[in-house]
Amino acid sequence: MSNFLWSLRLWFAPERVREEGDTPDYRFSLANERTFLAWLRTALALIGGGFAVDQFLPDLRRGWRIGLALALLAAGVLCSLR
Repeated sequence: MSNFLWSLRLWFAPERVREEGDTPDYRFSLANERTFLAWLRTALALIGGGFAVDQFLPDLRRGWRIGLALALLAAGVLCSLR
């Protein structure tokens, strides 16, 4: 049976998961969550930086300002999708 079907069966029969192996250490789950939150925090900072460049740098030439703002916004979106 393929791995996908096997994992799908375990999804609908969670009591069989206990037969498969030991419970993983909870610290790994917490570390994964911290990493995920760091990625989201970085994405929000990049998006906020893009808006700040557009609003608070009026002395910068229009093309440079819009280009920099769009680059920061795109980096924030890519970071959040990552």
